[in-house]
Amino acid sequence: MLTLLIAFGAAAFLTSPAPSHRVVFRCDVRTELVTVSNRLALVGLVLLMLAMSSSLLLVVTMVLGAGKSAVLASVILSGVVWLWIGMPLWCRVRHRR
Repeated sequence: MLTLLIAFGAAAFLTSPAPSHRVVFRCDVRTELVTVSNRLALVGLVLLMLAMSSSLLLVVTMVLGAGKSAVLASVILSGVVWLWIGMPLWCRVRHRR
């Protein structure tokens, strides 16, 4: 149940900038809209990462059992965290002027 709720939250946060843009279009709030949309997208990506990991854990637990699936899901989650957060931050630090 929690996995489904997290996935729903991810979809809601990731899609919310588009309707927000439609509602405030031509209201001269572009800077605020970009700031809020960026935050919504970041929260949505974190929720998506959690939904992907928890759904993987759910399925793999049924196949491999609890012990092996926890290790596998942790390794895969660590890889996704590196790809989505670690690498961009590392690149940002390296190229900061």
